[in-house]
Amino acid sequence: MNEQYPEDSKRFGYGFYVIISCMFCSGFCGIITELSLFTLSESLIGGTTTDLLYTMGVMMFFMGVGALFVSSRLFKEVTFEKFIAIELLISLITMFSIPGIFFLTSISPAYTVWYFILFSAIIGGLIGMEIPLIQKLIDKHYRMDIRLNSSLVMMMDYFGSIVAFYLFSKLFLVMYGLPYSAFIGGVVNLIIAMLMIGYFFPMIRFKKNTLLFTLIVIGCSVFYYFSINQYIAIFKQKLFRNKIIEMAQTPYQEIILTDNSKKGSLDYEKKFKSILLGDMKEIDSFTLTDQKPFTVELNKNNLNYIPYQVLSDMNRLTSYLLGIEKSADSINTITIANNFNKCLLLKDMYSRLKRNYKVKFKESKYQVFEKKFKYALTEDEIKKLNRLLLNELFSPWLRMQDVVKEISIKKLGKDYSLFINGGLQFSTHDEYMYHEFIAHTPFGLKSDIKNVLIMGGGDGLAIRELNKNPNIVKMILVDIDPKMTNLFRTHEVLKKINKNAFDDKRLTVVNEDAFRFARNCKEKFDLILLDFPDPHHSQTAKLYTIEMFSLLKNLMVPDAVLISQSGSPIYDQYAYQCIRKTFNHSGFHVSSHHIEMESFLQWGFQICSLKYTEHEIKKILLDFKEPVKTRWLDKNVLRSSMLWSKEFWSKYDKIPSNSFLNLPLVVLYNKDNFFMKYYLEGKWSIP
Repeated sequence: MNEQYPEDSKRFGYGFYVIISCMFCSGFCGIITELSLFTLSESLIGGTTTDLLYTMGVMMFFMGVGALFVSSRLFKEVTFEKFIAIELLISLITMFSIPGIFFLTSISPAYTVWYFILFSAIIGGLIGMEIPLIQKLIDKHYRMDIRLNSSLVMMMDYFGSIVAFYLFSKLFLVMYGLPYSAFIGGVVNLIIAMLMIGYFFPMIRFKKNTLLFTLIVIGCSVFYYFSINQYIAIFKQKLFRNKIIEMAQTPYQEIILTDNSKKGSLDYEKKFKSILLGDMKEIDSFTLTDQKPFTVELNKNNLNYIPYQVLSDMNRLTSYLLGIEKSADSINTITIANNFNKCLLLKDMYSRLKRNYKVKFKESKYQVFEKKFKYALTEDEIKKLNRLLLNELFSPWLRMQDVVKEISIKKLGKDYSLFINGGLQFSTHDEYMYHEFIAHTPFGLKSDIKNVLIMGGGDGLAIRELNKNPNIVKMILVDIDPKMTNLFRTHEVLKKINKNAFDDKRLTVVNEDAFRFARNCKEKFDLILLDFPDPHHSQTAKLYTIEMFSLLKNLMVPDAVLISQSGSPIYDQYAYQCIRKTFNHSGFHVSSHHIEMESFLQWGFQICSLKYTEHEIKKILLDFKEPVKTRWLDKNVLRSSMLWSKEFWSKYDKIPSNSFLNLPLVVLYNKDNFFMKYYLEGKWSIP
């Protein structure tokens, strides 16, 4: 076959450029696939920094495995049909990776991480085989010098990668959405295979098999193109308890709105019973009892509650488990928090039982009653049962602090929930508590607020509250996502929720990165309201840094007030304290507050001032008077928001502040670093 390519200038004909072009397309497809999987993981897993490990990290490792595999006996003879088969496999798996993960997650959400690892490993291994195969094909048919061969192949691969990065962020994700972005990557690989077949067809030995496989992939791609949106909608709906009424994908986030008065497509009550009871189908009631007031009861014949997927309302049971309420009442529901299968709520429950009720688990007897017979369960058996509930019933795509609640099947009127990247942003059932606190509390420290800067809060709910105050002269909302603000400006349901907040003439919307705005802004403000997303990863954690807060300090008049949402003090205790310490190190006097909500159980805020000390802030707020008519906020709420247990701040001295240099807030928020845990708690294990 080499005789067809003599060693002269003619040997670098069109076939050579076809092969090199394939390498460009290969680099393009690989990056599109990696970015698609990573973007999806931000929603299904939770937007943590470990998503990079499960997607790009795994894919790059198996690219090395694939490259090594090409040196095996199977590829001792390099042929065009082998390369074409690999391209077709990449095309097929890439196109169906997004719907495939959605489908598997809807069936068994406990293994979501493993689905990403599986697809990343398979695609990475196949992509890793491309470069050495192309190099061998060029060497075999064109006998090119190894230095030039490697340089050209790698160059085209890298050039294709940069084009993919640009088009994915600027065009594909925004214009076509995530499923079709992955589809484009698969189609590019299909085009590679068809180019190779078209130009090198005489050199292909297994022509019928190659053509048949190609036709199958083409048929699958056509089916995908015309039906994928329908299937994605079905699979995605199965991840939510309530009916999805709006979905939007932006370059920055996925936005989902659900109607909580309408059930979704999944029969959760049936699933709940089957998973919860499992092999214990004959048990009439399931009771965990110890020293009162700790009592939890679930009666299978009186299941008035069903799972509400992805953190909706919160009931009193979590307060029981966390030792907040002291009541002997038992309730017919069970509330569980998901912390990436590390049993965070169980850790809190057991540690608080040990501390508050002096429970010694080795001596305790948890009892299961079956009719008239009584059995004792060991601590390990109880933990195993709870892990079963965590791993099988609830999806690991929730963020660490996310809590799943069983809510009664009853109509609560029009109740909507907004999810961003899979995490609850608000529920109309009780969002007014959060937004009244963050918008009106600063007026207790400065009554003559005229100029307001809102950073984040693209839903307009904080603006809705501020609009009630006629003394405000100017408001500037800074939100990086124009699609988010436009959605809440124009969508009929969302406009009703924020009461047309964006129509207020005092408001100016700036769609820009908050850090860039703070660095360039020359105005001064009486109030700065920070409603940033939680610090899942470095992109959001940078908004809670000393550098950012120092810039904001320069935008404040001497007696200005700054208030910031700071996450959950219960589920993100160390992250909450890190935000406070970062404000302190930025030159602010800080008063830490928390409120109790059904949707989030407990949520925290930091109120900052350059004029008043922490003691003075609290003293002033004790006599808080509402600046406008409120539904919930009053001085009693402010007083209770200042109360903390002594134990809550016991590790505060060890908490680092957050800066661009190391961003410890990401680690503290995601609770996935054993070294940080040892530093803070002095032990490796989880109690």
